[in-house]
Amino acid sequence: MSRERRLLLITLFIIPVIVSAHGQEALYILFWEGLLVIILLILITALKINLKKKLILAGLSSLSIIATLLIISKISYRGNEFKINLIIFLIPTITFLITFLFLKFKSKRHDEIE
Repeated sequence: MSRERRLLLITLFIIPVIVSAHGQEALYILFWEGLLVIILLILITALKINLKKKLILAGLSSLSIIATLLIISKISYRGNEFKINLIIFLIPTITFLITFLFLKFKSKRHDEIE
């Protein structure tokens, strides 16, 4: 068995342990987070900005995803499914958009001053 395959099997085995739950509902959070990370990475690589700004976007997006996971870890999933799924999507997305707009505005303003 290849090293990558073993790593994948171990990861798939550990996922339910990480979320401290069982069943399909616990995995929704991980699927949403994974999808969000993929979308953000595609957006960051597709943007026509310099590497420093891309790293700032990636760093703040990562921090917001981690903060989101910490926030929702204290909320019971049953009965709060919609709220949790909304939080998982909105916080990183809003952080990304605000950071991007700030960096874009800052660079336009910097270009006007020079």
